Amino acid sequence: MRLAQGKSIFYLDKTWVNEGHTVQKVWTDTSIHNRRQAFNERFTNGLQNPAGRGRRLIFLYIGSCDGFVKDDLLLFEGKKTTDYHDEMNAIVLEEWLSRILNYSPDNAVIVTDNASYADDDRF
Repeated sequence: MRLAQGKSIFYLDKTWVNEGHTVQKVWTDTSIHNRRQAFNERFTNGLQNPAGRGRRLIFLYIGSCDGFVKDDLLLFEGKKTTDYHDEMNAIVLEEWLSRILNYSPDNAVIVTDNASYADDDRF
């Protein structure tokens, strides 16, 4: 997408996922009626939830209507079990952006969400 002034628009976002994330609902094979039949036919008997949450991965990326920016993915393992914003902060964002800006066109517009670290004086 381009603004009237000919500037490219990029959208930035971050998220996280725990190693133990599972979905609540899955497609099932209604021809399997019990665990024994599933075992004999070498099927599983449904979704298996892992114990605990497991490791947390935090990632940040940026893209436009033309796709993701070259070498844009920031991916790291979180060390804390609380809110991931403790580790994804203004310092991490600033270091990542300084690298990404090398791949962005001049006068690009970067749209981000209202993450609390964006209120840091650096931005």
